[in-house]
Amino acid sequence: MNKILKIYLILALTINLIGGEASTEAWQQFDTPNKRALWVWSPTKQKMWDGEKKDTRWNQNYKNCHDLLLDFAHNKSIRVLYLYIGSWHWSKSQFIDGQLQHEKQLANLIRKANKKGIQVWAMYYINDSPEKVKPGIEGIKHIIDCIAAFNKKFPDAKFAGIQSDQEPNKSENWHDLIQFLTVGQEHVDNVAPKLIFSQTLKPSYIREDLNWKGTNKKFYKHILDTIDHVALMAYNDNPTVAYRWSEAVCQYASEVKKKASIGFETDDLSHFNYDASMETWFEQILEEKSRFDGSAGSFEATMQDFEKKLAQFDGFDRMVIHSYRSYFSLWFSHAGSYEPADHPSSWPKPPAVSLEQDLRPLFKK
Repeated sequence: MNKILKIYLILALTINLIGGEASTEAWQQFDTPNKRALWVWSPTKQKMWDGEKKDTRWNQNYKNCHDLLLDFAHNKSIRVLYLYIGSWHWSKSQFIDGQLQHEKQLANLIRKANKKGIQVWAMYYINDSPEKVKPGIEGIKHIIDCIAAFNKKFPDAKFAGIQSDQEPNKSENWHDLIQFLTVGQEHVDNVAPKLIFSQTLKPSYIREDLNWKGTNKKFYKHILDTIDHVALMAYNDNPTVAYRWSEAVCQYASEVKKKASIGFETDDLSHFNYDASMETWFEQILEEKSRFDGSAGSFEATMQDFEKKLAQFDGFDRMVIHSYRSYFSLWFSHAGSYEPADHPSSWPKPPAVSLEQDLRPLFKK
């Protein structure tokens, strides 16, 4: 064997071992006493995935991407998935027809998730512009009917909840959001009473008042008065600020006998046209040598601290992480930062945690 070939083989073996060790480390069982939720959008930030649209690839379980998600969740103490299913803006005809795209593959994903003890919610939004809420007042019944029809068609693969991710910034559009949520909750109660109806909350919804039907109170309180569940985007890497928001929401949720999950951001927001570094834990996690070991002041330590403090409120559901692609990448970046879409189509079966061993009761209606 010539020297060049020997050198090449040794180098290749070394790279493979380094990557393999890092990958094995990333797949180590991560068992937390309070199981979490995870927002799931796409396994890649690219528009295309190996020559096809990423959404098409995802829906087809390309390269076993559904199985990778479930193995990751089962390995990292993720018990609830908020799974993106489309938008009224781009999938209006689909919702009106009452049938989700790639229903059989989707049902198979939910069926597998349920067998692992993972609950799945359908997540959607109305329009690419956060301010265009009015179309949702028309569309929400169709979206709910579509999910209800899916649950009847696949009784062993039901969505447990449905979550709106439409978040208008301008207060002049907040009345439209309340009207949209009112119509949605009433329709859920009529056609699918076992379905949880949820809405995401921006921090501004906690700070600012809204007068709705003669009653003036904080906007988030009007929302909790109206629907089953909210998911607060507590996107601030200052724990004091994030906890102040979270405490207020969970306390009021308890008063009105509703539920609230509390979200932390892990996405890289450096592409924003302003400095959004304070809204995410991405930079801090990158700097952590052990990433998720729970060292003082870290992302994981703060998650656990919130779980302990918020447990006093009956309205606290659980912590939720935004989002799958970035959280996965941060676990595996020791092996050379890559997205779930870049993961091999086959991988060693990782050790699973017992998701039922959970201090947070699973929210059901």
